[in-house]
Amino acid sequence: MDRQRKSPITTEGEGQTIDASPAAHVLDVACTAADCFLWRHREQLPEEDAARQDLEGSVRAVGEFRRRIDTPLSSRHPTTEFVTRLDDGMLEYFRQIVDESVARFGVSRAEAVARVNERYGDLEISPYPDLMCHELPEYWVYGLYLKPTEGGLPLPSGDEGEDIDLSAYETLPAPPKDSPAWTLASED
Repeated sequence: MDRQRKSPITTEGEGQTIDASPAAHVLDVACTAADCFLWRHREQLPEEDAARQDLEGSVRAVGEFRRRIDTPLSSRHPTTEFVTRLDDGMLEYFRQIVDESVARFGVSRAEAVARVNERYGDLEISPYPDLMCHELPEYWVYGLYLKPTEGGLPLPSGDEGEDIDLSAYETLPAPPKDSPAWTLASED
């Protein structure tokens, strides 16, 4: 029986696709975990810290690989509001994050989208359900608005019934108005 062994990584023409599902999943988990760690602890790791630089470099390298795995790029598309390419499921998820931002912090939709773009704009988001979907959209909202405390007080999770004292946190500034993160016209 003549069987051709399929390479774990294959490329096809201009619309590259790579068949590397098991490796892709492992890299996806590692990249997302490293990125979440960096984001949560960015104030405690100085920019010149070698560990931080290594972690950021790894996140960027894996993000570039993730860009071409599992799903053809044609299934992810640009939107008028978000600067990263999203499939329909992740587009809806990101819109839910924006809706929660508007509801919980009373900011304009334009600012909420700008904060999401500033945070996730450089990342390659996997098709729905990306690993970040293991948390509800409200979980991610607090990291967009609140600066972690010096005392290590964890950011709120958004869980129903959670007693949240927002006065214990500083609010992160919105992206600068001339930033490409602002894709919607500001309502103010």
